[in-house]
Amino acid sequence: MKSLFTLFCSLGAFFPVFAKTVNINGPIQPPVNVYSPIAYWKMDGDGTDASGSGYDLSLAGGAGFAGGKFGSALDLPNDASKYATRPGDDNAFDFGGNDFTISLWVNFNSLTDEQVLIEKWDGCCGPGWTLTKKVGNELLLAGGDFNPQTAALPFTINNWHHVLVRKSGTDINFFLDGTVVGTFSGGPAFADNGKPLRIGERDGGQQFPVNGRMDDIAIWDFGLSNAEVASIWNGGAGTPIELICAPPVTCYADTDGDGYGDPGTPQNFAGSCGAGYVSDNTDCDDGDAAVNPGATEILCNNVDDDCNPGTPDEHPDYDALMALYNSTDGANWFNNTGWIDGAAGTDCNVDEWYGVTCDPPGSGRVVSLVLNNNNLSGPLPNEIGNLTELSGIDFQGNQITGSIPSSIGNLTKMEYLNLGGNLLSGSIPSSIGNLTNLKFLFMGSNQLSGMLPATMGNLANLQFMQFSSNQLSGPIPGSLGSLNNLTFIDLAFNHLSGCFDPNLANFCNVNYAFYENAGLHLNGNFAAFCANGAGGCGIDADGDGYSFPDDCDDTNPVLNPAAAEICDDGIDNNCNGEIDEPAVCDVDGDGFQTTSDCDDNNAAINPDAVEICDGLDNNCDGTTDEGCNDNDGDGYAVPADCDDNNPDINPGAAELCDGIDNDCDGSVDENAPLVITCPASVPALTADSNCRASIGDYTALATANGGCGAPLNPVTQVPAQGTVFNPGTVAIRLTVTNTDGQEATCVFNVTISGGCGN
Repeated sequence: MKSLFTLFCSLGAFFPVFAKTVNINGPIQPPVNVYSPIAYWKMDGDGTDASGSGYDLSLAGGAGFAGGKFGSALDLPNDASKYATRPGDDNAFDFGGNDFTISLWVNFNSLTDEQVLIEKWDGCCGPGWTLTKKVGNELLLAGGDFNPQTAALPFTINNWHHVLVRKSGTDINFFLDGTVVGTFSGGPAFADNGKPLRIGERDGGQQFPVNGRMDDIAIWDFGLSNAEVASIWNGGAGTPIELICAPPVTCYADTDGDGYGDPGTPQNFAGSCGAGYVSDNTDCDDGDAAVNPGATEILCNNVDDDCNPGTPDEHPDYDALMALYNSTDGANWFNNTGWIDGAAGTDCNVDEWYGVTCDPPGSGRVVSLVLNNNNLSGPLPNEIGNLTELSGIDFQGNQITGSIPSSIGNLTKMEYLNLGGNLLSGSIPSSIGNLTNLKFLFMGSNQLSGMLPATMGNLANLQFMQFSSNQLSGPIPGSLGSLNNLTFIDLAFNHLSGCFDPNLANFCNVNYAFYENAGLHLNGNFAAFCANGAGGCGIDADGDGYSFPDDCDDTNPVLNPAAAEICDDGIDNNCNGEIDEPAVCDVDGDGFQTTSDCDDNNAAINPDAVEICDGLDNNCDGTTDEGCNDNDGDGYAVPADCDDNNPDINPGAAELCDGIDNDCDGSVDENAPLVITCPASVPALTADSNCRASIGDYTALATANGGCGAPLNPVTQVPAQGTVFNPGTVAIRLTVTNTDGQEATCVFNVTISGGCGN
């Protein structure tokens, strides 16, 4: 178990200490707290316990700080009133018979007197323990009947010395400057006492104050190894405990020096980020210091300046209009005023472009595009479906080619659509049925083919429909009979065929233009249909009770709307327009039909599935649990099960924050981000008569969770409580960290309203 501490707390033995940052160059695991010091006082300006255990020191007599071995140090000028102490008794420092290690750096101003370094001692004679430099420069660890003491040691004044005492088993070792200077064995356990831990002075008549400075003091509840002691000494240069025991952090290269890192350059460090690296990973262009999440978006420069796709570089519909311009040879339009400047990045105000209308003006949301007879040449781009505020399109009389993109179904506010007189081909997308606000539809004089989609029956507001002079085929769908607002329909000069559906009876009251002698090839006569409702159709040729167009094959009695769909035969058995439809033939949606899927109600069971040890034939090969050897009975066998002796560890287990690869995916404690949630809203502030208002403390309104380390409080707030602002909106940023070094931030706004002069 101690090897974990060696891995995380002796890096100084392998990396030179030129700064308080060590680049680990590879993935590492965070140290488990039990292998860190139980108390650690850096003495950098206060007595805070940097181990996280909460053993903070109080400073007596106005004790101060001076230059230390690392940063600053506790300054004790031979004054018995100046020392550092815990406010009360801590059982953690009553060692008893347990192993321990005490490490500290000391720089003496004078060596003439006995000086108490650190102790938990009572009066002159105990009980407890005391680590003292004797008047003859010996080191003494007094503990009642067991008082090991070294010979005189080569202490010098005005120089930093490293003192370390280690108890391991029955042996006590004294180290001075990385070298063993005394070894003692045997003796009773150190007795408990009710006194507080003291540094630099003894309570009672024998005060023995330290005359010098003390720095980087740490206590462990086990004995460090010789290699670990050497890493702290580090050849005299020393390694701060905060460095060799610091949790690892992941940092990112900040090549352009803007304070934001490149997310594609993760690098692990111990303690803190090295030069040229930052903890942030949100820079979308690390080669340009002007591009980062803190930058202001500059319109019309074709750059995502603030690295936020949610704040467009141009007006909201700019990209879709540019896609239309580029796809239809906009440079050669008869009139491309504004468009050509938009393409050059010099005018992104789409309100000024020819044929474009925005509502409200300046919003960039396009409501109308009128580009008829303007020499548009090429296909309509799929991006046209992003113009979701469009209510009118007039592209008549151009040379638009290709098929109508299915994204046109996104234009649900469309009322007027004119694509007539172009070179459009292919079928009409069924998504056109989404345009339920459409009133006028013109698609005549193109090269459209296929059937009219039945979804057009959804166009309840349609008044005028024209599809003449195309290559449409098949019957007129009966769903069009529900279009009660339709007053005109023109389907002349197509290749329509079949019978008139009885549901089309409403068309008898519509100004229709079927032109029955102009290439429609419709069976029967519509005038006769309106007269008697039959029009010569309704014949059931195969005697299955269904006639065309409901019967998709009136020569085969087994194919009709009442037939059951037969899977894997490549035939539309039930005449619903789908062959081997998934709802019938692949119930669980795993890509295998019922004829080959041995359990079509379970997507995890199919011929491509991996056999697992669960009593089921997962791969449909007729054999159950073949090749399995499941020692722990969790349903998974080696090699999928990375620990076949523990039923709680397998590929189906949930990952826990416990230092174990619970789900056998090769990673430990993954997917546990730290999250902080800001309040959804806070009360507005009212400015005083001087037009000023103070920001309150909102830290208690945040909630933090997630991560493998518990969040550390308090939550920090920027700008801080009491900061004064004028009326307007103030962004408040709350930040929390946890013991793994993760940081999470959220932002919310506070509104300051007027009130000035009242």
